[in-house]
Amino acid sequence: MASGDSTTELTLYIAPLVNPYKLTMVAEELGIPYTTKIIDVQKGEHKSEWFTKNINANGKLPALSHKRSNGKEIVVWESGACLQYLADQFDPEHRLSYPRDTQEYYSTVSWLSWQVSGLGPMLGQSVHFLRYAYEEDLYGIRRYVAQSRMHFSVMEAHLKDKGTPYLVGDKCTIADIACFTWVIAAWYCGITIDEYPTVKAWRDRITAREAVQRGLDVPAPFFASDENTKDPDTKEMRVMIQKTTSEWLKADVENWYKAPGAGYME
Repeated sequence: MASGDSTTELTLYIAPLVNPYKLTMVAEELGIPYTTKIIDVQKGEHKSEWFTKNINANGKLPALSHKRSNGKEIVVWESGACLQYLADQFDPEHRLSYPRDTQEYYSTVSWLSWQVSGLGPMLGQSVHFLRYAYEEDLYGIRRYVAQSRMHFSVMEAHLKDKGTPYLVGDKCTIADIACFTWVIAAWYCGITIDEYPTVKAWRDRITAREAVQRGLDVPAPFFASDENTKDPDTKEMRVMIQKTTSEWLKADVENWYKAPGAGYME
């Protein structure tokens, strides 16, 4: 339910990168009216003074702002925190969550935390060394592809052991959506999804959800999914992202390597 209406209370700060799609999918699942603020990462808007002072001091995406009925505005950043906020504020019927103080609630929080602290970072580093690194590093590739496969194995064993359609029982939750965003990009991260049949079935189950498909089209069709590997439009976007990201990484390394306190590396 993306909207261009400036009066909409919920604003999602996003770009066509992996993590922001978590927010659009959850918003679509819950039927929340929202406005999108597309941040131009090619121009470095996410690092601008306006963005870092008002939205996210860390200069990353996604983030959200919510003008509440009392007139106060809440700003949240980091994808896991944003998903938890959306569930807390817009899911009283627990369509993507469970009631507080239940085992299912804390299991959902656990899997969400696992995604943002483990699955996402490991797959992200795998993509870094496979796709974005401006210097080849075989150790980095082997290290993080191995870690990514280990995390896929954790999901495979859990889903197979529990025999449930989703990570926590019979309900798709914010934790499933968080993990899904990375799992659908398995090939991009050096993973062959067929090696994890239970995870693949879980992925297909979530892919079939209409709201998920709507969310994957905002702000642009998801560029890194297995099914889009041959699509010319998403391929063009991947090439652009890889080129831009490599340039950022090189600049960041040069800038921060020379920062105070880095002298011990010389």
